[in-house]
Amino acid sequence: MAMPGGLSELVDELRAQRDGKDCVFNVVLHVAEARGLRGLAPHGLNDVKVRVHMSNEPIEKGKISKIHHKTSTPFFDWVAKLSFKGQPLAFFKSFLILEVLHDRGALNEKLVGLLQIGILDIYLSRDHKFPMQWYTIVDLESEEPAVATGYVRLSVIINTMDESGAAIEQVPEEERARCELMEIPRQHNYLTATGSYNIIFKVYQGSDLRAMDGRWNTADTYIKITTPTGMNFTDTRWSDLNPTYNQQLQIPLFEP
Repeated sequence: MAMPGGLSELVDELRAQRDGKDCVFNVVLHVAEARGLRGLAPHGLNDVKVRVHMSNEPIEKGKISKIHHKTSTPFFDWVAKLSFKGQPLAFFKSFLILEVLHDRGALNEKLVGLLQIGILDIYLSRDHKFPMQWYTIVDLESEEPAVATGYVRLSVIINTMDESGAAIEQVPEEERARCELMEIPRQHNYLTATGSYNIIFKVYQGSDLRAMDGRWNTADTYIKITTPTGMNFTDTRWSDLNPTYNQQLQIPLFEP
């Protein structure tokens, strides 16, 4: 079977460098955080962990992060290293699988969503690296496989014995010290009847807001969200023109 243009030359080059012997590749993944994860637990959040493995390797050879309890916005700052020893073509035909899971203790874990990244795509990028950025995760087995079930921020690098490659990006210190997004699942315990939906708003922060108190040149700020079927508010941030809310608001929406 013919290989895509350029792949044959790349494989031949790597095989020549190793005299046809197996090559060793390291895939280094840095998962910084996740946001907006769909809730699978009764409280509407998750006891969440990440599992990463290669598509051409047994899942047991993968790596698993620690569990972050009762959250939809875990801050992982977790680094996983996967090693592959074999022929270059088998490596480049594989892909990286990242699964965000809801841990249920003695029961089987549940999939929140997954991400697949082609190994060849990473290797052909500058410095064999995908820089730190946001990715959408989905549930391919659900009835709506194209609907996002959350977002994960990560970087990934491929290193070889002959090329050290790029260095892992460190999460800035101010992000390491920050609190996780505070959830306000005000209506998570309500059953959603047929013909109705829930709109979830993630409210993070405001910047350079207009001062409404002329005497003190400040304002007591809050966010109000109104729909034809409901209204919800964030907490008030007193005397703050650059407020940080880190709250989730949820409002039901009914079909006509």
